[in-house]
Amino acid sequence: MAVALSPGEIREHVLEADRGLPPERQTRWKYRILSAEEYYRIQDGLVALEAGGRRKREDREGSTLRVGTLERDILLAGLSGVENFTDPEGAAVSWPSGRTDRLGFLSRMLPAWRTELANAITGALDLDEGERRN
Repeated sequence: MAVALSPGEIREHVLEADRGLPPERQTRWKYRILSAEEYYRIQDGLVALEAGGRRKREDREGSTLRVGTLERDILLAGLSGVENFTDPEGAAVSWPSGRTDRLGFLSRMLPAWRTELANAITGALDLDEGERRN
């Protein structure tokens, strides 16, 4: 049975790599459910179409699939905090407030973590096996 989401609701995600650790050692990522408007706005940036021009030889025609941009935008829109995330010296690292600082924060995460969290934010990890196949 489908259950309605509450856009803006804050949820928590523990990365698969941390799930075998004791709870006090797990990093807990806080995220909010995106509204349909936010999700579709982010999806609109997925493909860029370029029309060829007549003035320069470099002008080209085609389309570009922006998968990295999609993941980045989902994370920037959906992540709202983190608990128990530390730097190599053991100092706590928190989710910053400004966009530039947040982009820097994302650079401190493994790519697999970013992908897993983006999937959690968009709900892909909440689907059961039957829903994923449909």
